[in-house]
Amino acid sequence: MRKTNILEKAFPSIINVVVVFLVSQLFLPFTSDLIGDKWTFISVFFLYNIVFLFLDDGRDLGMIVFDTRWAKEYSAKNKVIYAILATASFSTLLFKIWFTLDLFLINMIVLQLPTVIKTGTTLQGLLAGGMVTETKP
Repeated sequence: MRKTNILEKAFPSIINVVVVFLVSQLFLPFTSDLIGDKWTFISVFFLYNIVFLFLDDGRDLGMIVFDTRWAKEYSAKNKVIYAILATASFSTLLFKIWFTLDLFLINMIVLQLPTVIKTGTTLQGLLAGGMVTETKP
């Protein structure tokens, strides 16, 4: 096994965001404004992460589709920290400072990309105790 590369991290994440978007659609009729919609997306993303991290092998749908897995079994504490930080990272898709997706681009280019290149894991994986994903060579 080897550590996943940037694309092997990005594509599963895209699948997860699409799944969360689709599941969130079920709850949007119960929100009354854009802020409520954003909190719905964030809540569903957090719950999605928690549910999959605590299933048998901790793999979410994106990881299953791209056949990646966690390098080892991580503690519940690591998993909760990871879910919180991954949710914070995801939320950068939903907010802006100057233009749409500016926070997301800053997150990806300034935080995530250098961390993945240097350590082989995302910033949330690193801060959650060095949680690393692997794939077959």
